Amino acid sequence: MTVESLLKTIADHTAVILKDTIGNTLIQFNYGEDVEVFSPVFLYRKVKILEIDNTRELIAILEDTKND
Repeated sequence: MTVESLLKTIADHTAVILKDTIGNTLIQFNYGEDVEVFSPVFLYRKVKILEIDNTRELIAILEDTKND
């Protein structure tokens, strides 16, 4: 699963937190409320681990890249 495919599946008003593998928050936003622009390279990053803390918060741990 990529960041792009993940974003296509979540509902509006879901808190989305994207982190690197050591736990640093890369991006945090409320889906459907904030206007976020992702670079094409970021959209194709792979999701390693997907956690759902409750019905309105989703945490995705992304694969590391050389630029992290």
